[in-house]
Amino acid sequence: MTKKRNGNIEILRFIFCMLIILVHFPQEVRYFFGASGYLGVEFFFMISGLFLGRKLKKDKELHQKEPISDTLTSSWKYFLSRIKSIYPFYFAAVGFFCILNIILKYTKSLNSILYFISDLLFLQIFRFPSISYTGTVWFLAALFFSLFVLYPIVRRYYDVYIKYFSLPIVLLNMGYVMRIFHSFEAEPFFDSFLINPGILRAIAMLTLGMLVGELSDKLKTLTLSRSGKVILTTAELISYVFAFAFMIACRSDPVKRFDYAAVILIFIGLVITVSEHSYFNGKFDNRFSLFLGKSSMILFMTHYFWVHNIKELTLRFTGHDDIGNIELLLIGYALSFITGIAVYFVGLAIRKVFYKIKDMIVLSEKSACS
Repeated sequence: MTKKRNGNIEILRFIFCMLIILVHFPQEVRYFFGASGYLGVEFFFMISGLFLGRKLKKDKELHQKEPISDTLTSSWKYFLSRIKSIYPFYFAAVGFFCILNIILKYTKSLNSILYFISDLLFLQIFRFPSISYTGTVWFLAALFFSLFVLYPIVRRYYDVYIKYFSLPIVLLNMGYVMRIFHSFEAEPFFDSFLINPGILRAIAMLTLGMLVGELSDKLKTLTLSRSGKVILTTAELISYVFAFAFMIACRSDPVKRFDYAAVILIFIGLVITVSEHSYFNGKFDNRFSLFLGKSSMILFMTHYFWVHNIKELTLRFTGHDDIGNIELLLIGYALSFITGIAVYFVGLAIRKVFYKIKDMIVLSEKSACS
């Protein structure tokens, strides 16, 4: 029986989220550490690709035979389901920070409302005026846009995409980003040539995530000796340790040009983790690990305002500008957690209201038909 959630992946999800939060602190606060924490986004894209591949591979033979209209309908339903699973919490986060901006007078009321609408519609990625209250709008926009494009193609032509197109697409997208922007720390907006590095990253990493699923499935079929498992476990550990070390310690642009190497290490580590051949397998299958993993997306949406403005905020509310950097880091993480809890419960309430309205509409339609 296959596990519903992999505790090891949930712990990794949390660690990568913490490194993403770290990179958004001012440089002087984080002692210049974590400057390459942006690569945590590549991990999140890969995980989404892994789950997408798992979903589509299961019934790939049926999908190949279905009418194109059914493929498009299923694609639209999947796209909407992904939005609905995240949007209530995103709405709550954007609304909270919009109100906070107005209260703290960071922006004028009218501008705040316009930015609120821009954030909800993911317009920042198209270079509409926006301040991105959560700092995550580009990621969600790139994720949803890429899923919208990839899902019907992979659903209908799974084997063809994986065998013949996956590797060229990964190499071309990653190569373009590295050639033009020199690292994955590229502004994720459409440029004058209608090229969006954020979407290129998303498509490449989603595809890598699907390859993680394929390679890990092949590894699962192998019967490994104890020494074989030791080798895999060592490779898994080294991959993550070096990737984390790069994300924490690398801060110079010449070195960042090699951040694709950290992406490859994350990919290798994930293949081994998902294969369940490692001696670490199952060691984190507990409720606490699952809680940390589930909280990662909420934290991802509730940290940016606090950590980005941490020095100014602490000065405003305490009147002291001599608070140590360690204390500022702890305060920033703590505020992110507290806000995340509030956003989580408000998001659940919004989702319940949405489903009640949906049920009412369905009932009214049924009664009208009868």
